[in-house]
Amino acid sequence: MLKVRSLERSELFYTDVIGFRVVGRRTGMCFLSLQKQHHDLALYEAGPRAQMPGAGNLGVVHLAFAMENEEALKEFYSSLKGRAQIL
Repeated sequence: MLKVRSLERSELFYTDVIGFRVVGRRTGMCFLSLQKQHHDLALYEAGPRAQMPGAGNLGVVHLAFAMENEEALKEFYSSLKGRAQIL
């Protein structure tokens, strides 16, 4: 689960830019999948005033995605570069 300030904005990023699809919703939450399991990522809206994690606090430090091969990685990288204004 990833806590976010704006569920709508985060959902758009993970679906439009990264390629997840929405597979479920609950109040203040969205479940996203890359199609191999029910959900790979859950987004939880913590609200616009939620504080960023500081040094020594819990939080995501690194997130990785497994790619089918090097060519798939290159294609994904190119698609991200084409959307640099969103990033």
